[in-house]
Amino acid sequence: MERPELKKFPAPPLVLILLLFSWPLQAGEGKGGGISLRPEEKRVVGLLFEDWDKRFRSTNIEQAMARAKVPFSHARRMRIASYLVADQQAKEKMRWQPAVYILTNNEKRMARVILRSAAGSGAVPSARDLARAIGMREKEAEEGLDALTWLGFLERKDKRNYALAEDHERFLSGLGFNFHEVVLESGERFNIN
Repeated sequence: MERPELKKFPAPPLVLILLLFSWPLQAGEGKGGGISLRPEEKRVVGLLFEDWDKRFRSTNIEQAMARAKVPFSHARRMRIASYLVADQQAKEKMRWQPAVYILTNNEKRMARVILRSAAGSGAVPSARDLARAIGMREKEAEEGLDALTWLGFLERKDKRNYALAEDHERFLSGLGFNFHEVVLESGERFNIN
């Protein structure tokens, strides 16, 4: 009996193989609100949990990304932030409000500039003015405004203008927008409370 001839399929393109290996992994049921994290993002969350178990450490996402050698991007940071605010284990480990861990130190500086400015004029400075005041790139300031809006500290009035949220003062309890960064000889960075 003759064997039937098997159809030969071309080998999958390299792009398809790479996509399969970079596909986000599910965080697991009941963890992170079902938000998918990639393996490198899971490493960042693991470093955060490890640091938050150490007394006095309040390492933020950006610092953990640097230590895990994961390039910082606003989108990646916000995906990790979304996971953290939905994850029960993260909520138990965070001693302070999520802004302490989600915002970069420059964004905390921005929030303080915004508070001082809005107290006098009622206006939130533009991304360009904030970038000049802090000494950062305008794109970074735009991302900071986005993060502060996502957290509920600011409200977007239109494409370029913001206002303090009605309940913005809740961000001033605990550590508020204060931080003290420690940099070890190894280059490891973390905030302490």
